[in-house]
Amino acid sequence: MNFKLGLKKNGLFICLAFAILLTTACKKDETDPYLETWKQQNDQAFNNLASNPDYQELRIPGGVGNIYYRVLQKGEGKRTYYNSRAEVYYKGWYVVTNTDYSIKAGDVFDQRLFDDGITFKVAVSDQVANSTYRQIGVYGWKIALQHMVEGDKWEVVIPYRLAYEEQGTTGIPGYSTLAFEIELIKALDPDEFEWPSGGSSDPYYNPYY
Repeated sequence: MNFKLGLKKNGLFICLAFAILLTTACKKDETDPYLETWKQQNDQAFNNLASNPDYQELRIPGGVGNIYYRVLQKGEGKRTYYNSRAEVYYKGWYVVTNTDYSIKAGDVFDQRLFDDGITFKVAVSDQVANSTYRQIGVYGWKIALQHMVEGDKWEVVIPYRLAYEEQGTTGIPGYSTLAFEIELIKALDPDEFEWPSGGSSDPYYNPYY
């Protein structure tokens, strides 16, 4: 009697586990229609820039991706290298309005502007980052900065693949094409600071130039 009861319980457990597994698998296959629409809108907004004469393209060697930019102000200072540290002012905003209007094209999500007198300090390459010069969270910034000189101010449009990708980040949903105004205030050459141990044998190597 107990043996049969045990079999029934085991059978019920197996059926229940299978049902949960099947439900989970189905959910993984489902596509969130909101996110899918957002992705399509952002892809289209970025791809439309290919035919906009105001923007130029920077393509990453190896087919990893590309960004678009337009020059707002032309500088004449030092250029930035992959292993440089840099000080910038910036502003970032969305380029697409979502379906429920909780995000609108032009909405600023972050900024560090000249009016507060404090620059944003970044390391173009992660290997020269420290507690003062932070790693860059948006990959497209690395591409842009290596083509800028001190005094340049660019508007840069970056696809989600070179920004916060599919997962997004705090306050910014995944699949977001983002625009930034970046003004390069100061560039520190690799020989202007202590080179980290184990760093590149060629401090002036620019893989994305």
